[in-house]
Amino acid sequence: MNRKRVTHSALIFVAGVLLFTLGSCHGKAPVDNLKLPATPVLTLRAGWGVVNQPYARILETPDDGAPIRAHIRRGTVVEITAKTNYTDVVEDERDNWYQVRLEDVDGWIFGANVSLYDSRQQAENASELLEK
Repeated sequence: MNRKRVTHSALIFVAGVLLFTLGSCHGKAPVDNLKLPATPVLTLRAGWGVVNQPYARILETPDDGAPIRAHIRRGTVVEITAKTNYTDVVEDERDNWYQVRLEDVDGWIFGANVSLYDSRQQAENASELLEK
């Protein structure tokens, strides 16, 4: 019987501490909504792409007016490492920008200029078809 009283007393004590702790939180001013800066880039697992235009530009940033890092030709296979979480319009086409890696060049390519594939093998097969 004493054991039940000790357990019951302990439960009442713990409940009292919890109520006191929760009750003391109400006296504080509510926290305003936290505003985080916009995230312009979403990462994704690496994918692959094939340039589908005669020439495409790889740019420093995902912006049509950004400095050009390289020009690449139709059929070039690129590794895709990220994409923007917004679409943009370039030459009447609406698409995302994709961050790409190619040998020693990395940068951004507009989505309308590249066809996407899940594996490097699929991209290489598509590249061979474009070259024929």
